[in-house]
Amino acid sequence: MVEKTAATLAELGNKLRNFRNKLALAIGEKKIKQSVFGEMFGDYSERQISSYESGDVEIPAVLLYSIWLSGNSIDAMFSEGPINEPARHKARELYDRSITASLETIDETELTRLEHSIEEYHAKKIPTGAVKKGAKRYAGNRSNGASTPGKAKKRRSPAR
Repeated sequence: MVEKTAATLAELGNKLRNFRNKLALAIGEKKIKQSVFGEMFGDYSERQISSYESGDVEIPAVLLYSIWLSGNSIDAMFSEGPINEPARHKARELYDRSITASLETIDETELTRLEHSIEEYHAKKIPTGAVKKGAKRYAGNRSNGASTPGKAKKRRSPAR
């Protein structure tokens, strides 16, 4: 009996993971992180969502209820069908609200560091044409025995 329960928890967890992935696609995102998904439907941490998805812990009814309140039927959540339009809009709203709340927790030091990193990235950005030329040069040097771009190994002349 315990094995059947464990299998059922694992199956439900897998369906929850599939639902999270399906929800991401429905709102135009590549992926919804477990922490963001947890915030969208309650106060669940990444660790908790991971435990539910892996089947280690039973999915709480309150989480399922929160998902249902957002416009998703439990049947739709656990089936392969698409997410309906009202539920998609509600999910987008919840996702945006969760991301905004996460950004509001960034303190001034983190914000300054993030802005500095973005500036460095843009300062180091190389035009696409230069990247292609550099790649061709690198490939050409590799065929000459070079281990680094622009530095071909000198070939020894054969001993006579």
